[in-house]
Amino acid sequence: MNPFTYTAKGSPIGSFYGYTVDHVAKDQAEIDALNTKAPNGIYQDGIKPGDFIFKDINGDGQLTDADQKVLGNAMPKFLYGINGSVRYKKFDLNIVISGVSGLKIANTTRFFTHNASTGGNSTTAFLDRWRKPGDVAALPRAGQSITAGGNLRPSDFFLENGSYTRLRNVTIGFTIPNQSITSLTGNVITNLRFYIAAENLVTITKYKGYDPEVSSLNSDRGEGFIFRRGMDNFQLPQPRIFMAGVQIGL
Repeated sequence: MNPFTYTAKGSPIGSFYGYTVDHVAKDQAEIDALNTKAPNGIYQDGIKPGDFIFKDINGDGQLTDADQKVLGNAMPKFLYGINGSVRYKKFDLNIVISGVSGLKIANTTRFFTHNASTGGNSTTAFLDRWRKPGDVAALPRAGQSITAGGNLRPSDFFLENGSYTRLRNVTIGFTIPNQSITSLTGNVITNLRFYIAAENLVTITKYKGYDPEVSSLNSDRGEGFIFRRGMDNFQLPQPRIFMAGVQIGL
């Protein structure tokens, strides 16, 4: 998709920048009403029924480059974590929780999965698209324009709340009493502990992509981390891992 980040004095580095979606145009009459009020008779170039109507931010009656604005950024306002352990007799429990809040993620995967213009499969979300005049739909029509002036231009359509809380690790262990170890092995083994553990067991988030913990989008100019952070372009999710083990002290 077209450049989606903006870096300038007064805004965080690599802020998301673009247009603001108002709604999907339900029919030609709605477009005509907007054109009537526009200075040059055209509110939004190339718009057809079933296309996104973007907001006129500066109030001049038409959609231009000046109607773009900073839409948010991928730098969290808060980062937090908890690492706690408890013991009861021979049982032990360790829990690691981490999370972030106050940030946006650009779910750029939607560029491919929420329309039918890129030659690939779409998700079931595309079933809620505009089909005929009068439809009140969440997504634009099939065959939508993917040019810089089309429905898939950089906009808040791609942005989602990136906050999450993740149960990073949980471990439960049981240590065999020393008397039992001695009776079984003599003095060969001094400590014997069995444990089970899980990583990335639970993630609480409103983000609709695979994983809210998004890394930087790669860049051939070496600027990925700074200017392209928080862009989810088919990033693979972190796996949920289950483990079991034995700790032996000699």
